[in-house]
Amino acid sequence: MHLAWISSTIWLVQSREQSVSSLKFIRGEILVIRMRNLFAFVIAAAVLVSCAGTSAPSKKEMILGSWEANIQGQDIVLTFSETEVEVADFGMSFPYSWVDENTIRMDAMGQVVDSSVEFPTPDQMVQVSDQGTQTLMRVK
Repeated sequence: MHLAWISSTIWLVQSREQSVSSLKFIRGEILVIRMRNLFAFVIAAAVLVSCAGTSAPSKKEMILGSWEANIQGQDIVLTFSETEVEVADFGMSFPYSWVDENTIRMDAMGQVVDSSVEFPTPDQMVQVSDQGTQTLMRVK
């Protein structure tokens, strides 16, 4: 009987060791799966943060280029650089500057006009001044 007890004790110890070894393996696999999930989450979060960090162009950038306006029944193309508006149809240009992030000040032959600038779409600019509202369309 003593021998049977020792034999069953050895068997219990061995099966416990196998169970512990299996449990350690399973815990290791779970850890690997969790690490993969964490890595995927970190990558996804980094992509979202980088996309969220991409800002829309400023009004100072959006105004640059050529715009068509209808002024008193005549279609005119205005080309905005960073500091100047060129009216090629009339062979003239005049300076402008940003008063704040929404307002430009144009000096057309001594007549100074402040206009608020909005971009309902990237291809449409609306300028509002004391003289009225002017809608301009981007020339492509």
